[in-house]
Amino acid sequence: MHPLNEPLIRDGKFWLPDDPGRNCFGQLTFDPISGVDLKLFGSLRSFPQSVSDPDIPNGVIHGHLESGKPVSLFGAFRKGHHLTLGTGFPTEMYSANLAAIGVHARDLEQKLFDSANFAVGGLEVWLERDWYPRRSVARDPLVFSLETQPPRKDTIAKSRQRSIILNRYNSIEDERNGRITVTPKSDLTIESPRPRSITWYLQESQMMVSFLSFCVAQLTAVQFVSLNYRSGSNPSTLTEVEIIYRRIDNIKIDANKRPLAPASTFADVRQTLKSWADLYWDSESAIGLIHEVQSDHLQHVNVRFLLAVQAAESFHREVYSPVNKTLRLRIDDLVLRVRNVIGYTPKGLNETFRSKTVRTRNYYTHFSSKSGKIFDSVEMYWASQRLAVVVIILALNQVGVVSSTIRKQLASRDDISRILRAPGVPF
Repeated sequence: MHPLNEPLIRDGKFWLPDDPGRNCFGQLTFDPISGVDLKLFGSLRSFPQSVSDPDIPNGVIHGHLESGKPVSLFGAFRKGHHLTLGTGFPTEMYSANLAAIGVHARDLEQKLFDSANFAVGGLEVWLERDWYPRRSVARDPLVFSLETQPPRKDTIAKSRQRSIILNRYNSIEDERNGRITVTPKSDLTIESPRPRSITWYLQESQMMVSFLSFCVAQLTAVQFVSLNYRSGSNPSTLTEVEIIYRRIDNIKIDANKRPLAPASTFADVRQTLKSWADLYWDSESAIGLIHEVQSDHLQHVNVRFLLAVQAAESFHREVYSPVNKTLRLRIDDLVLRVRNVIGYTPKGLNETFRSKTVRTRNYYTHFSSKSGKIFDSVEMYWASQRLAVVVIILALNQVGVVSSTIRKQLASRDDISRILRAPGVPF
């Protein structure tokens, strides 16, 4: 498994799936910022087609790396072709959306894989480090003991389509300088009773990432993904496939912030995850928009604000009321529902906030000089954060996180409490 925040360089031979006899030596690189690139010393097509036709059939390139592993590139497109006539070799440069190291697949929809392993930033925060080692000093002054928890595998979700398994373990490294490092780690496994595609596992992992993001009230991201399949040559053994792709954000989790819905507070985590799956697939667009609002790559506050309003409106329509309603009625109902969950009417969601939210949205979607007083740029940023918090709280409550848990955890999250309690600019 290769971490998605670390670069990678591999040499190998590459070809088009429909013409494996014409292969070129090349170098596959991955950079967390720029993504997957391939530089070839040669051309995947003969002249003159190599010059006149830059398209890659289905966007797929196959190869074998120097380690002997097969590799498939998906969403590949040519960035450049340097033609030489008479001397030297032509060179080609490609970029790809995703690389799968360990398999030759015809596309992202080919159903080959039995399971997936992936790690998510924020998983330890959600678990509240419940398996971290405890230290003790023996009576003998020369002895220091460290008590660690044994590896654990817990099935936290199970249905006809999937099983989700939580893995806890300790990584022990002897640095051979009188120092031993014990690192508690956790990751997730998704198993399917029948082979599934790369796309399916990526969608399932994104569903879990969204769940953890809402639980910890921070944006989280996949740290690595590997898939497992049974090859025809040895069907009794699972072969690992590393999935490499560029993430949008370089996300860092603040481990000191307590989760809004920690794992220990779920009476029935399987039922909660079943409810989350239903909510996620019904409200995927609204949940995705909340992630956009939480991210750092949106530079324009008016765009962030409009996405937050759209997320709140869409969430209300999908979860509470599919009938046509004005934005103001939907915002008012969301605020009322938040009040019922947290036990008070937040000043940050007062009448001024609600009316200016509607006026500002209307100003940008159908401009009128009579729009009245609207948010300035700083107020728009905080309005978008308030709307995101509203959706997160109500989504957690919708899947079974009880009000008392949310109220208790809010007391330890000053960053969220101030957004709700303080009108205008909270910080």
